[in-house]
This record gives sequence, C-alpha cells and structure tokens, in this order.
Amino acid sequence: MLTDQGKTLRVLVVEDDAFAAKIIVKALEQTFSVQIAAEAPALFELLRGTKPAAILMDINLPGMDGLALTEWLKASPTFAHIPVIMLTGEATRESIERSKAVGAADFIVKPFSRDALLAKLGRVVG
Repeated sequence: MLTDQGKTLRVLVVEDDAFAAKIIVKALEQTFSVQIAAEAPALFELLRGTKPAAILMDINLPGMDGLALTEWLKASPTFAHIPVIMLTGEATRESIERSKAVGAADFIVKPFSRDALLAKLGRVVG
C-alpha cells in the first residue's frame, strides 16, 4: 500500500457503472484505499469525511457530469489541490482538451490496464 506519513493513500472513484467501478477497485485495492461514488451527491458526501490523494472521475455521469464536477473541485480552495484523472470511453481530442481545460491532471481511456492506471496515479500522487 502506498502511504503518506504512515497513512494509506485514499483514492475516490466517481463511476456510475457498477461493473467498471468493481474493475477499478480490483485494480487499485492492493495499493490504495478506494471509495466509490456513483454521482455528484455521493462524491460531496465522501469529501466531507475524507482527504483523498486523488480522484478518478468518469466523464459521463448522471446529473452533473465529470467535467462539471472537476471544474467545481478546481474552483474550490478546499479541494483544488486534489489531482483528478478523467476516465472515459471517449478518446476524442475534444474530450481530452475539455478535461485539461477544467483542470484535470491526466486522462485515461477505458478499457485500461492495471499498470497504466497505477502509473497515472503514481505520477499524480508521487
């Protein structure tokens, strides 16, 4: 497990697809403490009680999409420092540019390998 001053690093995953969330948890659980939120209200609730090292954010979410959520996080003095990695099945130039424009630290396309996901997280939390 990756730690910061003896505490296991926590990653929040914002993903509305239960199967995709399960795959992400399986990929990360040996390295990070992982919590899942399926939509914006659940993310806000988790953020009240935790200080994550990073957030993996699906772009396509019900209600407030991942781009709007990331923009909100980056505008908040409390949460702006948390790196956000966008997750999407859409590898379009527009998706990548919009992700960068709202402040995402990185971008990963589904499906992805465990090694690629861990490498991206390692770059933003290390």
